[in-house]
Amino acid sequence: MRLLPIAAVALLCCGAAVASAPPVSPSGQPVDSKITSLSTPPQVDGKLAASFTGKAVAHRVEYVSGIAVDCVYVNLNDPRARVDVEMAANGVGASESWSSLVRRANPVAAINGTFFDKKTLHPTGDIVRKGKSVHYGGHGSGLCITSDNKACVASAEWGKHVDWTSFETVLSGGFMLLQGGKIVVDPKKERFRDSHVFGRARRSAIGVTNLNRLVLITTRKAVTPHELAVVMKGLQCLDAIGIDGGSSAGMYYRGQNICKPGRALTNILVVYEDRVIGRPAPTQATAPTGASPATP
Repeated sequence: MRLLPIAAVALLCCGAAVASAPPVSPSGQPVDSKITSLSTPPQVDGKLAASFTGKAVAHRVEYVSGIAVDCVYVNLNDPRARVDVEMAANGVGASESWSSLVRRANPVAAINGTFFDKKTLHPTGDIVRKGKSVHYGGHGSGLCITSDNKACVASAEWGKHVDWTSFETVLSGGFMLLQGGKIVVDPKKERFRDSHVFGRARRSAIGVTNLNRLVLITTRKAVTPHELAVVMKGLQCLDAIGIDGGSSAGMYYRGQNICKPGRALTNILVVYEDRVIGRPAPTQATAPTGASPATP
C-alpha cells in the first residue's frame, strides 16, 4: 500500500490477536447479558464467540471505571460489514437533522461524526467516502478503513494535505486517545482550541482493537477527554480517537435512537451489515508500507 508522499502520517494499525477480559460493572459483577447483544472478547480459542454468531454488528452497554457507555461493536473481519461516512444532504457547508441523516442512510448503526465549525459548517478534518476525498479539513486524528476492511487510526500533521488513496473510508478531525494501547490524549497538542473540548461533556469515541474490531461508543454522562481515553483502554482498544460530543453526541442501532443529538450535524459514521462484494475477510490488519505499526 502507498501512503503520504505529501505529508507524514503515523498509521497505527492492529497487531496480533489476544484475548481480553470480559467487562464488569462498577460492583465487580459481570454485565447483565439481558441488556446486551454482544460480548467482549469476540474470540474464544481463536474462534468467534457464540454471541457473535450471525452478526457483524451488535450493541452492548458497558461499565468502565464507573462510567456507563453504549457500545456498538463492528466485526470488520465479517465480509458483510461495511463502514461509510454520510454527509449532510446538501454537502459540505450544510447540516441536517440526525433523524433525517439516519433515515436517508438507513444503516444498521450510526454514530455522530467529526467536529465542525458552527459558523461555516465545515468539518474540521478530512473525509473520504468510497475511496474519494469529499472534504479537506487538515486537522486532527481519524479512523481509516481500507477496501478490504482493515482499520487503522491515523494522526496527520496539522494543515498538511494527506494522500488518502490507500483507504476506502476516512473520518478525520478528532483527537487521539490511545496509541498502541497507551493513553496519549492531548487535544491542545493537536491544535484544538474550543474550551468545550477540554471540559466535561457527554462524549463519543471510535476505537480499533487488535482483533480488527471497531468499537463505537457514547458515554451516558459527562466525562473529560482523559476519562474517555480510560474508557476506551478498558474496552480493549489498541488505538482510539475522540470525536464530536456534547449536543452533537448521537448513536443509533437497529431502529433505536440510543442517543439523539440536540443539534443538526454535518456528517455521521454509518455501519452496514449487508456488504455483498465478493471478498475474503482480512486475517490481520497490518501497517501499510512505510508506516509504523502501533506498539504497546
